[in-house]
Amino acid sequence: MSASQIATDRNVFWRKTIWWLLALFLVSAALRIPNLNRPLSKHHEFCTALTLIIVQSWADEGIAANDFNPSTTFSLPADKFINNCSMDTMQRNGNFYYLSHPPLAYYVPYAVFKITGIAPSPLALQLLNLFFEFITIVFVYLIASLILQNDWKKSISIPALIAASFYLFLPVTLWFHSNAYMADMFVQNLWAPALFISLKIFMERKEKSVSWLIAFAVSIFLMTYTDWLGALFSGTVFLSAAFLVIRRKEKSFIPLTIIAAVVPVLTVLLVLFQYASINGWGTLMYCYTQRYAERGSLNWNHFSNLIAVLSQVGFNYLASYAPVLPLLAVFLFRWKVVTEKFPDLKLFIWLTLVPVLLDHFLFLRYAVQDFGVLKASFFLSISGAVALCMLPSLRVPPKGGTKQSPEIAADCFGLHPRNDGMVLGLLPAVVICIAGTAIYYYINRPGEISLSGERYDTGQKIGLFIREQAKPDEVVFLRGPDVSPQIVYYARRNIKEVRSEADAKNFLFHHPANRGIIIEVKKDTLTFIPLSE
Repeated sequence: MSASQIATDRNVFWRKTIWWLLALFLVSAALRIPNLNRPLSKHHEFCTALTLIIVQSWADEGIAANDFNPSTTFSLPADKFINNCSMDTMQRNGNFYYLSHPPLAYYVPYAVFKITGIAPSPLALQLLNLFFEFITIVFVYLIASLILQNDWKKSISIPALIAASFYLFLPVTLWFHSNAYMADMFVQNLWAPALFISLKIFMERKEKSVSWLIAFAVSIFLMTYTDWLGALFSGTVFLSAAFLVIRRKEKSFIPLTIIAAVVPVLTVLLVLFQYASINGWGTLMYCYTQRYAERGSLNWNHFSNLIAVLSQVGFNYLASYAPVLPLLAVFLFRWKVVTEKFPDLKLFIWLTLVPVLLDHFLFLRYAVQDFGVLKASFFLSISGAVALCMLPSLRVPPKGGTKQSPEIAADCFGLHPRNDGMVLGLLPAVVICIAGTAIYYYINRPGEISLSGERYDTGQKIGLFIREQAKPDEVVFLRGPDVSPQIVYYARRNIKEVRSEADAKNFLFHHPANRGIIIEVKKDTLTFIPLSE
């Protein structure tokens, strides 16, 4: 083979594969257009609103003014001492802070908007969310190619393309990689490269490579500085490396073991020290204790409450992954054949499934929010693609023969140059992607009315009305609906929820400002009452 031919083969990924991935991504992005840039409303779009509140607060005051901490308080004096979306104790100089997650997921959009001069907006954040999803599916493809022993530089891996397609067209990823943005979603974009790097080190014996170890350390830092899941994932890498060191006496894995233990610990300490600077360690620990009581897995008053939570988590998995869940049965049924053919699948499952199970075990109540099951999408997408390869009906005899042995069952879909089963295999993959899209549209109906019959623009209308009527020196009070992040974002004001005019006057008496306005919402009618101390 000539040098030019070798160079051409090695560039297959950039000449062909990347364009297939881009085409699949653009199709999935086009399917989401009807739901982009609509008013922030349902299905956890409060996450997007909360992120935009933080980013807008930084844009108004400057990120350094808040010591790089995620503030949920706008810059006007009349907005101070009003808690929207935060714990009451996490306050300094009238500013409140949202500290459930590390801050990197908020830094990224702020930095992008600051550098590009783009104003923070739902559409801008949604497009940024989509951009990072494309990078993520590239890594999904590379991960699938790696564990299926395909050389991604020299050929296109059809199973890996199917895995990327599953990731793109599942109901959960179609929504949470576009309309809803927060640390829980953004961490996926950092877990993908961290997972690829980890698999590469274990499978191709890169444990002595300084560059790969540095890449691993950086990926774990970024992942953990985004979401606590990074520490759980690094823990599984630590256990894998420690097993090789202790049981198999492979001392070359000692550096990886140390990095996997030290980096997440230092990162968590960095976050805690940063957040403790707001109002002290005692206040921060109280905040996290209360948060864990709300989101953790302890203190069940009744067994029925636990059953209800488990049922909701199960429903979330069903609604999010229904099209690929049947393939799990195939995966388990063909377990022996699959793992004999691809022994590194066990490592992949350990690194993708165990962190998710640990996360659910520690934060079970948090998983009742369906973005909590987004973490399982790497495992289910790639496992589903592998299972699809193993369907007996998709394995056709090679030319000149009548049987196909179990040993080459997984050669379906182009794991070898001869690919008689490719078309048969692609058909169910297309059906699964269509089913995922149909569920996505059923849950997230385009138009003006949601599945539950509520208007999408309710929060936007209230927020814009407040923005029009409230003067900069007036404290804003709301009587009627709950104060949601969506209303706060569109109003660009912090809002105090009250039941009566007396409640508003009492709050105003203790507030530095001496003027206020009460916004009343009765059905579809919005009215306002000026108020002074």
